Order: sequence, then structure tokens, then C-alpha cells
Amino acid sequence: MKNLKILGHQPAGELALSQPGLIDFVFLTGPKQPFGIEGSQLIIDNCREFIRRDFDDIELPTETGQRPSEKDIQAILDWVEERKSWMDSEDDLLVVSCAAGIGRSAATAYVINCLQHSPVDALGVLDLNIHYPNEAVVAHGAKILGKPEMVDLIRQWKASIPPLDEWEL
Repeated sequence: MKNLKILGHQPAGELALSQPGLIDFVFLTGPKQPFGIEGSQLIIDNCREFIRRDFDDIELPTETGQRPSEKDIQAILDWVEERKSWMDSEDDLLVVSCAAGIGRSAATAYVINCLQHSPVDALGVLDLNIHYPNEAVVAHGAKILGKPEMVDLIRQWKASIPPLDEWEL
């Protein structure tokens, strides 16, 4: 999974700046302040190609903000399918970036990874010490890909994250 990376906007912007015109990005941002995080504009200015989707990192309809939609996830998967070179090349890289690189981007990278791998193997893109995938994104991806087990796998994976009081801070 070295060709698929999950980053927050600031480190993603630094990476794009260090390799201008060489990296493709899935740029996930909030609709109210799409470039509110330092580094956000650097991604757009220095990437090879990108898709931008605006939705908040919320999962439940009762939360305020813009939820991810099936249309958002379908658009991302269509865009990725058209640019499969990162899957087959040692040199090409696809970066999935949201504000913090924890929820939206982790879920989206997992869904993207399910294009190429089984849902169990696709979990390898995630890091228990960093990521907490957005279940709404995963649910949309599971429906689109016809892999309903993705949702249960993500819930099991999230349940294995150690409690905060056990973290090494």
C-alpha cells in the first residue's frame, strides 16, 4: 500500500510542494472553509491532478454540517478508476487528504484500497495509532462496491483501538 497515503492538509501540502506536478490527490475539505487549514492551497497548486469533495467529518444525520454522500464517494471512485497508474507503478502516488488525516481521508483511502484488495487486506492502509475512519464514507463505499462486510470490518477495526488512557503520549 505504499502508493496510497493518508495525510492531513498541512503535511500533504508540504509533500506536494516538495514534488510539484508528480502526485495525484483526493482533496477532502469542509464546505465552509475549504482552504482553512495551512497547506491546503499548496496541495491544489502543486499536485499533478486532484479531485475535491466538500463534506464534513460527521457520521450521523443528527450532527450539524454536510454529511458525505453516496454521490461524493462515487465521484471519487470514478476519478480513481480513471487514474489507476498509482496502483501498478512503483513511482506513482495517490494521496488522500482531509484536514487532520484521521477520519474522512482514512475512510476514503480504505474504500479506494477495496478497489484493488479484499476488504480485510484493504485495512492495511490504516494505522491504529492515527486513523479513525468515518463510517458514513465506508458505508457509501460498501454499497457502491457491493461489499457490505466493509462496514462491520471498520467497526471491528475501530473497536481494537486502545483506549486513550493506554496511549503513549
